[in-house]
Amino acid sequence: MGPVYQTTSSSNLPQEFLATPLGASMRPMIEQMFRGTNPVPSGHQLPTAPSVQTPAHLLADIASSAYSPPTDLHLVSCSTVTAFDKELTQHHCVVANFTNERGCPPCRVIAPIYEELARKYHSTPTGSNAHHGHQHKAKDIKFIKVDTATSMELSQRFQIRATPTFKFFINKEEVGEMKGANQTELETQINLMVYTAYPPHSHLKLKLPKIKALSPSPILYPQVFNFDKALNKLLESFPQDGNSPREVIKQTFEWVVIPFLSKKTDLNSPDRFLQWARATTQVLDSLGSSDSFPALDFLRLAVLREEYVDQLFICPPESNPLYEAIRVGTSQGQEGGTLARPFSLTLLRLISNALGSPKLAEQMMEMETKNQMLLLRFVVGRLLDGDVDVQVLASGVFYGLVSRWASNRVEWVGPQHTSEAGVEEEWEIESMSALIESLDREAKNAEPNPEMTYRLIATIGKLIYLSPSSASLTTLLESLGFPSTIKSLMTKPGLSKANNHPAIQDLCKELQSLM
Repeated sequence: MGPVYQTTSSSNLPQEFLATPLGASMRPMIEQMFRGTNPVPSGHQLPTAPSVQTPAHLLADIASSAYSPPTDLHLVSCSTVTAFDKELTQHHCVVANFTNERGCPPCRVIAPIYEELARKYHSTPTGSNAHHGHQHKAKDIKFIKVDTATSMELSQRFQIRATPTFKFFINKEEVGEMKGANQTELETQINLMVYTAYPPHSHLKLKLPKIKALSPSPILYPQVFNFDKALNKLLESFPQDGNSPREVIKQTFEWVVIPFLSKKTDLNSPDRFLQWARATTQVLDSLGSSDSFPALDFLRLAVLREEYVDQLFICPPESNPLYEAIRVGTSQGQEGGTLARPFSLTLLRLISNALGSPKLAEQMMEMETKNQMLLLRFVVGRLLDGDVDVQVLASGVFYGLVSRWASNRVEWVGPQHTSEAGVEEEWEIESMSALIESLDREAKNAEPNPEMTYRLIATIGKLIYLSPSSASLTTLLESLGFPSTIKSLMTKPGLSKANNHPAIQDLCKELQSLM
């Protein structure tokens, strides 16, 4: 595979790059650089034989190779083919400086500049900034230094004839080379490599002020209720006999739950949290979705407290009362049974409040890719439910769910791992299908619900904007008749006049520009 770009003339540079603000600002420097008569500035010719090292230098090399710090460095040294290939395999973009600082003055001049550029551009995604397992929030760029005096095998492999020589790699393929110590040219080449590896998302070319201005936050439900009445309502569903967990549940809520929510005590002991979690799980196991909603209402308020979220975040999934409630709601809804209306409403509000915590929301999104999309399927089931109140509430929760799902998206297109990318694309396609079906139902109503219509359209905007799967989602919108659905909605009484619901019309226009 040939080079993606070469350092020959500014006319060979990607036109899209030159059209960007960065490219425009750098164009004078680029053109000035290419006017030079010397294509290889101040290069140092490699010696035909390796230079003799002093004992001090040998000791320094041994000490350097033996030291392996635990932190991620912005610049690493490689002396073997194995070490070099490992860096190429582990990182999407690699810049390698083949240098000989002891015998090459230009190498010594560019060395601190190269290190500063490495510090500026180096970026390595970690587990904490991976988006649902495959889409990273950080670009993956590694900087390497190769001492040609001690790494003859690497020098021969890459046919290094002069130092310094810089090589640029994308996905293990060499895409560019630069010889000499020209700082401006070096930074230009780094920018070109990054632009080639991480091109900007196509949506950035469009003016989408309404979609970009959509709130990233879910709707919260902080309404307080009468704790004693809710507990009595819950206990009425349990028989008063020795085999019933009624007494244990009663004591847990009276001694742990209600005092905590009343801010009379805290959860300073993990035992209290686990006691509460076990009691909630017992309620769900015993009552299913029929009469367990009061227990979920207590959780709804608890997830608004950071102290409780900290405990819930580290709770194993099999013991987590939130995930157990979602599992019960999803499984009973899919088995053909009808979920009790209070259970559906309460669990939807609980989910929306849980999404209000960024770290809990991120954990929930990661669970989605590993847990057969249980959360999505519960919300979709309620969105398409026959109960109007449940549908309207579900549309708001769906907005919060998609907002959190899309919160880590970046403005560039990067590499994706195929298997994990497939899971995310499936999640987004299933979401879009449900949203369009619900919107189509609203369009067929004589008087569509304006609030629900706005939420659905806003959620569609959130789902598609900057999505790695935006091409598939756009095709799906067209195949499901989204343009005709929007046209039908805009003729309905109450929605047809722009001064009634301008936000809906503005969002619709921007969505149509994406298609």
